[in-house]
Amino acid sequence: MTRYVGEQYGVMMWGWGIVSAFAAVNDLGVGSAHIKYLSEGNDQNACFSTHLLLKLCLVGVMSALTVASLLVGSKSGGMDAETSTIIVVFLLYFVVLSVQNAIMQTFTGRLENGKVSIITLSEYTVRTVLLICFALAGASAIQLSLAYTVGGIVSLAVSILLLKMIKVRLVRPAYIRMYLRFAAPLAVSIALVSFVNSFDKVIVGAFHGTMEVAYYAAISGIVWGFSMLSNSLNAVMLPHLARYDFDEDRAPVRNLLWRTEKYLFMLLLPIIAMFLAVGPQICSVLFGATFEPSGKMLAGMAGVVCFYAYVGLGAQVLYSTNKGAVYSKTTIVSMLFTLCLFFILVPDELFGVALAGLGGVGAAVAMSAGYTVQAVLVSFAVKGITHSPPYPRLWRHVAAFLVAVAALTLLTRHFDAGDFILLVVGGFLCLGAYFATLALLGEFGKEDVRFFKNALNAKSLYGSLSDEFGGDR
Repeated sequence: MTRYVGEQYGVMMWGWGIVSAFAAVNDLGVGSAHIKYLSEGNDQNACFSTHLLLKLCLVGVMSALTVASLLVGSKSGGMDAETSTIIVVFLLYFVVLSVQNAIMQTFTGRLENGKVSIITLSEYTVRTVLLICFALAGASAIQLSLAYTVGGIVSLAVSILLLKMIKVRLVRPAYIRMYLRFAAPLAVSIALVSFVNSFDKVIVGAFHGTMEVAYYAAISGIVWGFSMLSNSLNAVMLPHLARYDFDEDRAPVRNLLWRTEKYLFMLLLPIIAMFLAVGPQICSVLFGATFEPSGKMLAGMAGVVCFYAYVGLGAQVLYSTNKGAVYSKTTIVSMLFTLCLFFILVPDELFGVALAGLGGVGAAVAMSAGYTVQAVLVSFAVKGITHSPPYPRLWRHVAAFLVAVAALTLLTRHFDAGDFILLVVGGFLCLGAYFATLALLGEFGKEDVRFFKNALNAKSLYGSLSDEFGGDR
């Protein structure tokens, strides 16, 4: 899309951002409640029925808010026909997505993440194929938007087929009070996170136009794509953490958290080093030479990759100990801080006051700063509950990260924008410098190699999927 329909891509993503901002009310913590109570062994049919009912109610609220804003915008002349149509298309997409998420979170609660991967892959495969075809044909922003909805409908069909395999039935939603009691402390924080993560595109488009949205949305796709890795990890963590007594099982909980943090750093820090050192080159290679301005935005957003994952891990600890109110407070503080930074860093001026005018770069820096603040707050909260500090050998990973950044910075003297070969060389150099430094510091050895080898073993992955599809639990 960036190479063939860059401007249309920006128009589409601006419309997506508007609808996504209203979709902030689509969860409000009921998804986390569903995963927790289902993993604890409560009646599966009652859990699913309760979750689906609450989801549909929230979807109704989201739809009403979106339609109301659409009517106001159309009457005031703030939205043209194309933008209005895109908003309607994405409204349908988010309705479909909400029902699909209700099913996916059921599989997560059952520790059947292979099914979640299949559903996600089906949507992205269909969507990507359609987007490529539409982009090559020079399609309009409306046609591009339709690809999302078609992909969502296909993945919903797949999710329903997989749901039938575990024989879930709709019954009386008996756990409504229990779900609401768990979700209530989380509602404001989850809505605020979802809103902020969508409002960035809205404010960038409002003050700097749709092409700036295209630059920003392109790198957001990369950042949130990597963040999905941490989402998957954190979704797996909650059912496991829910089984521990945090007062009696301090050592096992501490070891589980430290091990998770260690491999989280190993996974993410080399990626962040690449974003910081060769961001413009990455964007030029991936999106075309005209999208080289996205490089600074990618560097500014690098902090989100690391701190979003860390915050998510801490959130699972707080959820599993019924300390959702604590997480809510950290989120409210950090997201309000991010919103303030949006209005300081993005516009050129506001109400006659001169501001930073950084556009997409300002939005990226604001997002990173917000998650940095929240990571610090969550770290203190988790320490108070688990009585253990963050991973004590983190300094070794930071040292390896700095070495990797330094090595890449030296290599950039020989980089030309769009030089794919040098970018690949830089990637291997980054990984080599990072893991070699860890090995010298005694933080990477045979046990870690075996861990990654087992995690990526094709037979193990096949066996895990076979267990999921082998029958009911």
